[in-house]
Amino acid sequence: MLRLLGDYAPLTLTGLGELLVCESGTNPSRLVDRMVELGLVTRTTPDAGDRRQVILRLTTKGRSLEESVRGIEEGMYAELDTIGTDAELAMVIAVLERVVAGHPSGDAIAARVERERAPGE
Repeated sequence: MLRLLGDYAPLTLTGLGELLVCESGTNPSRLVDRMVELGLVTRTTPDAGDRRQVILRLTTKGRSLEESVRGIEEGMYAELDTIGTDAELAMVIAVLERVVAGHPSGDAIAARVERERAPGE
C-alpha cells in the first residue's frame, strides 16, 4: 500500500483497492484505518457522507517508510537481474501472468500496468 501511494497518490479508497494485489477483495478500509492509526497515511473526505470517496496520501513518516520499502524492492530487482537473462525472466513473468489471470491479483496487476501506460497520469 505504501508503494502504491508513493507512486500514484493521491488515490481514493476505491482506486487503492483496484491496485492492491490481494485475494481478499478490493476493499482496503481496515488496512487504511491501520495505516492512519500508525501515522503513515492521511485520509481526507471531500464528501462527509461517502467514506468511499476519501483521498489518501502518505504522511512524512509514511513517505520515509515508503522510500525504505522502495530501496528494498530495487535491491530485489537488481538481484533478479543477476539470476537470469532477460529472456528467462520474461518467460517467468509470462507464466506468472497466466497463473494470476482471472483472479483479483491479476486484475490489480493489469490495473497498475494500464495506469502506467496512460498518458498524462
